[in-house]
Amino acid sequence: MEENSKLQTAFYAGLFLAMAGVLFPIWGAPLVLGGSALLMATTRRFGDPHARWYRVAFLMICLGVLSLWTRFILSGFDAEAALANGWGMLVLPYPLGWFLILILVFIRLFMRKRPPGPEE
Repeated sequence: MEENSKLQTAFYAGLFLAMAGVLFPIWGAPLVLGGSALLMATTRRFGDPHARWYRVAFLMICLGVLSLWTRFILSGFDAEAALANGWGMLVLPYPLGWFLILILVFIRLFMRKRPPGPEE
């Protein structure tokens, strides 16, 4: 019982980190990355049926954050200085992974389990 409450606390902490990190896209990226890793680990421990999708979201965020930081290191804040605009597409998995986490949380909140009924 105590482990279940710790996992639930870890889930909410990961959700908070993932949502708070979006306020600062470059410097909040490690928060989103850590929050999505925490969400991935806790849903796997819970045995959540959507745990696989949390893993996909985590991998997308990892790829997007890596490309965001690489682009920032190569060109700084001036996006046109060192790289062409096409390189910006590599950052796209970062917001898509974050949006996938948001969708999965809404599914978890609003999709209720059916009560057990008579078997046919």
